[in-house]
Amino acid sequence: MIAFAMPTYDPLWHVYDSDRSNVEVRNALVGKYLAWLESLHAQMCAGHSIDRDSVLEAGWFALIRAVEKFTLGRVQFYSYANTCCRRAMRQAILLQKPHCTLQDDVCEADRPVNDPAAFAKRIAPLSIQERFIVTLRCLLDMPFAQIGLFTGCNEGAAKETWHRAKTTLRCYADAE
Repeated sequence: MIAFAMPTYDPLWHVYDSDRSNVEVRNALVGKYLAWLESLHAQMCAGHSIDRDSVLEAGWFALIRAVEKFTLGRVQFYSYANTCCRRAMRQAILLQKPHCTLQDDVCEADRPVNDPAAFAKRIAPLSIQERFIVTLRCLLDMPFAQIGLFTGCNEGAAKETWHRAKTTLRCYADAE
């Protein structure tokens, strides 16, 4: 994996925040994060036999949208862009895998967990947040409202993360 240090402060953000119609400043901000996006792209495409250019293209568009929609002071841009770009690239990967099934009844995450070591190995491809929510749901049989309170998000966000994780797990199970 390629290591990349995210910039912590950039005065261009204040220039862009004062004039959102300035395309040159927006493009300069996007350019500062392209190395990070390529690192994320390499990490997400590892082990997949897919068209990597279309995945990177989805990441580029997500990065541009993230720059356009980002509001200074709420969260760090990296946190915001990471979520946007990962989601877009994950969708691009899933669209290229015709063997992925999307029926809820085939997901092994819904079945009881008998072997915690096998469960840990099974959820390894998920993001940290997805692993956390899947673990709370599968091992502790926690309701989504309680998962939301426990993780600091609302019930809907917990359900969305749960279903996104199930989709990822189904694709990895179908590939095996």
